Amino acid sequence: MANRRRGSGGAIDVIALVTNYAGRSDWRTKDVCRWEYEGIQRRARELGFGIEIFALAEYHWDMAKLQATLRARAIRGVLLGFSREEKPNTIFDCNDFCVAALSGYFPAVVADRCQLSRILQCPTRT
Repeated sequence: MANRRRGSGGAIDVIALVTNYAGRSDWRTKDVCRWEYEGIQRRARELGFGIEIFALAEYHWDMAKLQATLRARAIRGVLLGFSREEKPNTIFDCNDFCVAALSGYFPAVVADRCQLSRILQCPTRT
């Protein structure tokens, strides 16, 4: 996403953080999720992106409906994370989006993944 952004200038692109928790803020009660979210926001800001949270519960766990909303809002970057009980058919169609996932969240989706706990332990680069 950063490579796409560099030449565009102008408006800030948004990366969707998709969560499978029951509500928009339930995951914020967990320290590790809050720390990860702060790191996500910081790095996105450094690269010129904004982060917006999309809770699947608000779309009645209908991934196609969520994806239609993302397309309508011209959101191309998606980060899958902060999920609790996975629905067996939680599939994200990655064809129209740049998709990454945090750790083991949304395991049925084939996407690049990162383990944030390892990133948080690494020394900061200058």
